[in-house]
Amino acid sequence: MDPTTLATVSGLGALTVATWPSVVAAAGPAAPPVALLTHVAGMLAGYGVLVLLVLMARTPALERGVGADVLAR
Repeated sequence: MDPTTLATVSGLGALTVATWPSVVAAAGPAAPPVALLTHVAGMLAGYGVLVLLVLMARTPALERGVGADVLAR
């Protein structure tokens, strides 16, 4: 896997995770903006943990495509 492809996929995932609570909140009853902001921040933090776990798992496809030195950085 190419490093730019990996960055693009990670960025699209973060965008999806950040917009999903906003879309759900817009469809339901009105909530305070602080609640929405904290929900989005929590979703992004959870997504960040998942991304770090996948990157540091030393998956063979990532090791060959991107390289161990790039993943460690």
